[in-house]
Amino acid sequence: MFRPNLMVPTIRVTQNTEIQLETAWPQSVLEYSVPSEFADRLSVTKSGLVQTKSIAGPAAIVVRRTDLPDNETSLVPVTISAVHSLDVLILTKLELSTSTPLMHLPVGIRIVLKLVFRDSKGRELSAPSNNKISYRPHRFDLTEIVASNANSTLTITLKSAGETVLKIWDSADPSLNVFIRLSAVEMLYQSTRKPTVSDIICFTSPLAGTSRWLSNGNHIEWLDVERGFARLTHPGTAHVTVKVAEQKLTTAR
Repeated sequence: MFRPNLMVPTIRVTQNTEIQLETAWPQSVLEYSVPSEFADRLSVTKSGLVQTKSIAGPAAIVVRRTDLPDNETSLVPVTISAVHSLDVLILTKLELSTSTPLMHLPVGIRIVLKLVFRDSKGRELSAPSNNKISYRPHRFDLTEIVASNANSTLTITLKSAGETVLKIWDSADPSLNVFIRLSAVEMLYQSTRKPTVSDIICFTSPLAGTSRWLSNGNHIEWLDVERGFARLTHPGTAHVTVKVAEQKLTTAR
């Protein structure tokens, strides 16, 4: 369900779907109705549940407050459109530590994607209840995906280095689909030289913000856990992690 408020100029919805109207007024004193000229396009219940029909085009809903003597009424414009395309918005904001743009995402990063529906003019539509959203990465070993809001919101953790392509589509209409390329690389140790025991290493985070570095085992002695300065004390492989900007980036060295 999508809950638009009455301040938006127009509510844009798809055909054959439902949305729940909500206002700042008490629900118990509201009366909803549809002008007769739009009755073939949508209907509304006493509780404000709007049901659109198969006919596209403009419509309107009348919202009247019944407890006031001045007959306070609002006309809510509605546009009913067919879904023309799917789009993906990245909700996660990333502040980089340098001015150089990232060509890949760092291993360990968590991003949130939101799927939106657009009409033929590219305008966003309220999430339709009649669409069945599916998703599938072509590799399952590189990511961890948690879906919510009927699969329209995906929280993705890039847990290993590599590249995968994520397909998102409408099972009710497979021609509505979008592909997202996800590429992750280890970024915490930038030197190409293989480190040796007793080396002093400066790990760096691609993300800006207060950092705290840690590692497993006894291979690394941290000289400064906030700036990423460390000395290698034992041979072997160490798993290094930095917590920064509500992210947990990782690498293996």
